[in-house]
Amino acid sequence: MFSSHGIEVDSWVRIDGSCRITGEVVGDEAQLRLGGVRSSGLDMIADEAGLERLVARCSEVLDTMRSGEP
Repeated sequence: MFSSHGIEVDSWVRIDGSCRITGEVVGDEAQLRLGGVRSSGLDMIADEAGLERLVARCSEVLDTMRSGEP
């Protein structure tokens, strides 16, 4: 498996308003699932620092989308 900069897979998903998003804390990690219940989704696992970075970046991108600026 290729690993670089803390990422171990190269993949992409499209998330629309109806996308199922679930999450739970297991031990000291957040486990998030985008999409289906079994094999039709994408799983993400993050420690606290990684989740903070993800939330911060998503918030920045959402603010930009809402402002109408590129």
